[in-house]
Amino acid sequence: MVVQTRSSRVKFTTPSFRDASIRTYKVYTPRITAAAATSARAEWAVVPDDSDVSYIAEAIMGLQGKETRNNNTVITKHKCLNPMTPVTRYAYGIRVYNSAKTLHYRSAYVLYDDKTRLYTVYSIISNVFTTFSDGGVHHCGGGENDDDDDTVHILPNPVHTVHAKYTTFVGDTVVNYLMTMIVPSEQYDYFIQDDILGIVASNEELAEAAFGPDSCYYDVAQLFQNDTSSCETTNGVKAFHLIPSREFWFDPTSTYMWQTYSATIANCALMIVSQSAASASA
Repeated sequence: MVVQTRSSRVKFTTPSFRDASIRTYKVYTPRITAAAATSARAEWAVVPDDSDVSYIAEAIMGLQGKETRNNNTVITKHKCLNPMTPVTRYAYGIRVYNSAKTLHYRSAYVLYDDKTRLYTVYSIISNVFTTFSDGGVHHCGGGENDDDDDTVHILPNPVHTVHAKYTTFVGDTVVNYLMTMIVPSEQYDYFIQDDILGIVASNEELAEAAFGPDSCYYDVAQLFQNDTSSCETTNGVKAFHLIPSREFWFDPTSTYMWQTYSATIANCALMIVSQSAASASA
């Protein structure tokens, strides 16, 4: 706001003008460190041109630098991938393979709809097991590199898949489903990789892809893995891995003490998925 007097032009900022000017500014990449804040403050003291409102954002950065110096901390320069809003919704992903990582067993996503209070488990199941009369369990199909023992295996693609969708109001029922339908019994060896994902897709996108009457596993996978059209993030993705992928192993023929998957692990993940969604909608 500019006030014209007889002798000079005086510039001052009213609270309403200041609030309207800085409401859309989100400074997530500081251009200074605390040590450089003092010298930079002199540059910000220069009265800018009337058409330039960038000084407001710079003033905020100056205040941020001052506050940081008072707290005896250092401002670190980094790039925020979702500068518009923080992650407030979460999903749980789990993928199951044999211990040699040559066969895909199961994959699933667990999501929670805070409007209906329903958990939804989307899964794909590879029909690769056949039990023969001799009592042995034989694998049918497998990875591309099964015949090459010296090759470093990559995680194989699902084969002969069956799509499954499971909904329930009760978290314990989800855990029971995961431990019964997704995690193999101790009759089989397995390698499990799980992830907690932060979702930045809009409510409309998530409702259409994940909670629609015809939604399936691949709709959720497309939204989380392949869709790069988000306006919320700098790289366009709509979900982030928030923890490094955890790995669990089991081999009934081995005497090694494996880190096996348990119901406690599933329960901890579901508490994050459900409570975060409920609090975000409150």
